[in-house]
Amino acid sequence: MNKLHKNADQSTGSVVGDGYGDNVTESILSGATINRTGRPSRPPSQVPPAGPVWFGSTMGTGILSTLLFNHQHHVGLFAPLSLVMLVIGWVLLVGLSVAFAVRCVRNPAIIRPVICEPTMSPAWGMVAMGYLAVGSATYTVLPAFFPATQSIVDDIDLVMWLIGTTLGVITAIGFAAVLMRGNVGDPTPVWGLPLVPPTVSATTGAIQVPHLPNVTAQIVMLTVSVGCFFVALALGMAVFIVAYEHAWRRARLPLAASAASCIPLGIVGQSTAAAQALSSQAQLLSIPAIRPALQEMANYYGVVVLTLGVPLLAWAIYTTVRGWYLRMPFSPGWWATTFPIGTLCLGAHLLAGGSGHPAWDWISFVLLLLLCTTWSISALASVWAVIAHLRREQAA
Repeated sequence: MNKLHKNADQSTGSVVGDGYGDNVTESILSGATINRTGRPSRPPSQVPPAGPVWFGSTMGTGILSTLLFNHQHHVGLFAPLSLVMLVIGWVLLVGLSVAFAVRCVRNPAIIRPVICEPTMSPAWGMVAMGYLAVGSATYTVLPAFFPATQSIVDDIDLVMWLIGTTLGVITAIGFAAVLMRGNVGDPTPVWGLPLVPPTVSATTGAIQVPHLPNVTAQIVMLTVSVGCFFVALALGMAVFIVAYEHAWRRARLPLAASAASCIPLGIVGQSTAAAQALSSQAQLLSIPAIRPALQEMANYYGVVVLTLGVPLLAWAIYTTVRGWYLRMPFSPGWWATTFPIGTLCLGAHLLAGGSGHPAWDWISFVLLLLLCTTWSISALASVWAVIAHLRREQAA
């Protein structure tokens, strides 16, 4: 952990790029002016071309679809809305994937920096989580409306899990190695983007276990999922502790990076959800005598972690709202306000089922309303920024 700080202090660069971070922020804010209200005028929006940086939209939309379906017992309208969100999630996922592939074919020179540059590579964590989130939403939502699709949905979800997990593990280990080599700039929550995907793989992998053809495959899947859980937890906690220490004691997050304050919430909520999912599946493959202990461990973990997440959520809300009030420019980074909150919602929802305490489900419902708000803001701002960008290009 000390090495991370030492590495950060040795460089004035930034690890956040492609519309997400400090170097972009500084260039944006340098041109800001003060309007008659005393607040900065909003600088131009950052609208990068289709690529990994936009996959936060697929993550947020995918998990919103799942959560709307899970909470239809509170509001009946949530069920059809979950299907709408699923369609939007697939449109975004396919559209961004194809558009980025076309960009790479037309200009192969963009491939190496997007993969290798530490200012851009963290965004690949969002690509991994985008595939995992949309795959999980498909598994949860589609068979409820079209029961005949259950078999093909199981296969689709497995393929999406393999894509997301492979990319996520490579990204997590690769970026951790980059951090240890140093010269990546000041610590920032965005460092966690490549490190969170394995916790998503742990949750969605556990869901796959009952559908695998034999016990051997089930044990392998459960083992891989548990491994993903601990890898992400170890790497994520180390990085986020350093990022929080820097933001709270050394330098406040730049205005344009305010939404990044939500990113660490992802490992809080997703690890809670993963603990419940892994516990449930482990009980099916274990002797009866230890099953209550497995569930109790998952419950205690969830209660402790979600409780610790309360002040982190409060800081993220304050920082993000402050950023909007001070007119932080739009960038795809605004979507960081969606998926992490969704993981808290999912974690609380699964903890309600595992612990038998309905209060957690009501907490989850409140978090879902917050997610609906941040998703709506991010979606409307994205559409507005893209339209404005196209108009500027036409006028140029």
